[in-house]
Order: sequence, then structure tokens, then C-alpha cells
Amino acid sequence: TIRVQAWSQHDDRPIANASVELRKAMPSGGGEVMRATGMVMVSVDAGDSAAAESTTVTVGGKHAKTGADGWAEIEDVPVGDYDVKVTHERHVEAEKSGVSVIELQTSDAGRVVMTQAGNIRGKVVAADGSDAGMTLVFHRPIDGKEGQPAVAFGGAFRIDGLSVGRHVLRAQEIQISNHGGSGGLSKDSPTVEVEVRAGETTAVELTLPVK
Repeated sequence: TIRVQAWSQHDDRPIANASVELRKAMPSGGGEVMRATGMVMVSVDAGDSAAAESTTVTVGGKHAKTGADGWAEIEDVPVGDYDVKVTHERHVEAEKSGVSVIELQTSDAGRVVMTQAGNIRGKVVAADGSDAGMTLVFHRPIDGKEGQPAVAFGGAFRIDGLSVGRHVLRAQEIQISNHGGSGGLSKDSPTVEVEVRAGETTAVELTLPVK
């Protein structure tokens, strides 16, 4: 078993309903997410309400949600070393590295302190101003690497848990072939820079190039 507590640096209190995920620690840095081949976990939250006890979801891997006290436990973890990743929509993703799991024991990863984040809410439009179809929105800090792209359905998208500061965004439309399958991605939209502020949601619009 691995247990960990999510803690807000800004509010100086535990974070409820944060997502906890295990990654198998790799000697060269980084980690491999524990998941079953071919399975995907989709999480939909209805707010920050949480029961007094944490809950565990194991579809597609080892995941858990923190309870009202900020603590989460993940059981039945194979022996080994793990990186514990914690995410929450109002905080920047944080990680505790090198947590060792020993057979029949509980490994306490302790407190993971998370800094306050900002969000981006946006829209992708076609070159003629109409709503775009399904698109991928790529984003990165101005001096950092791109994270996982957000999917925009009907042009609308939202990206939570971003670090404070300047971010660069671009979009590509998912093209549909004549046979109904994916026809690849369109050309990049012009990049847009936005300022992400702590505790705020910044609005942005991206325009796809002419087809």
C-alpha cells in the first residue's frame, strides 16, 4: 500500500478530490504509468465535494482520489519503486519520486505540497469564423515542453492546473477521411501567447488556417 497527502501551499490546508497516480520509477528519470494494456481511465468530477474517506479507482491502472483530509491510499501495489503523481484542477501537478513499496507494508509518501494554478478556457474557430470540428490544442509554458494536448469538441476546450506565467498555445484539427476514419491533422494554427494567473481562468481564441 502507498499513502500520500495532497496539501495546498496557498491555502495551507489539505486538498480534497485530488487525483493520485503511480508511475513505475525508472533509473534514467521519468516513469511508466501503471496501466493495463488497451484500457483507458476517464474521470469526470462534479466539484470539490469529497467523502470523509478516500476512494480508489483501478480501471486501467493504479489511481486514487484524496479524501477531505487530503489523504489517499492505493492498495495491492507490486513491490518496487514508484513515482507518485498528484493532480488537481486548481493546483499545479506535483510529484513525489522514489517511493519504495515493501511486501505487506504501508509506504507513507508523506505530504505533497502543491502550488496554486490557473486555467485556460478557449475556443477554436475555422478560418471563416465558424466553429471548428474536433481539434487538438497543444500548450506549453513559454520556456517549457508541451504537455498532453486538450481535445476540443465543437471548438470548445478547457485546460486546468497550469503553472502561473506565460503559455503558448496552438491547435490542429483532426481531419476525417472519405472512409470515415482519421485523415490526420491539419496544419498548425498561428500560436497564441496567454498569461495564466493564479486562481483565474483566462479566455483565448485560436484560428485554424485556411484548408
